[in-house]
Amino acid sequence: MQRIINIILMTLSFMIIVGLIFAISAEDKSAKKPDESIVVIPPKPSNIDISQDDVPKLIEIIRIWKLIDSVELERIGEDKLVLFLAKYKQLDKIRLQYHRDRSDHIEKLKKLLEANAEDAQIRIVLNDLRKIDENFRQKERQILDELNQSLTPKQQAEFIVFQDTHWQEMRQMVRNLKELSALKEQRSSQQDVMSKK
Repeated sequence: MQRIINIILMTLSFMIIVGLIFAISAEDKSAKKPDESIVVIPPKPSNIDISQDDVPKLIEIIRIWKLIDSVELERIGEDKLVLFLAKYKQLDKIRLQYHRDRSDHIEKLKKLLEANAEDAQIRIVLNDLRKIDENFRQKERQILDELNQSLTPKQQAEFIVFQDTHWQEMRQMVRNLKELSALKEQRSSQQDVMSKK
């Protein structure tokens, strides 16, 4: 039950952040195109404090919220939802480790090629790379099968679509959050300049 409350709190946090983003965006639009008959008053300093360190946490909250919403995970029940999210987090960790290991081995191959290494040395790294790929595919398939056991065929399809498209959306969200952070810093420096006058 505590995990469900945490999920709800994360979702509420996300909704508040999105609301603040829209509010700041609306302020910018109104400040950019003022009507001559209206005196534009600069906006009050915002208490939004989004640092670069906050971005990964915000992305994770938004991603989980979008997953729950896109796949309609609330329909599977609280207990299954908690288990599903735990397994999904495990899948993320396995994928992250796989990409790190694979990247390390690709770097080893590049160095071996640059050093004009012997075939035997290259073959060892290639075999390790194949094992990493095979091991990852096996673990990923096992976890995906476990995740799909809780889902209807329609939810399974929604889950596949979500996984395929969410990274593009997350990259766009990161760009938006960085722009928001830069906007806040710009406003802060403008207000400092105004207060010194």
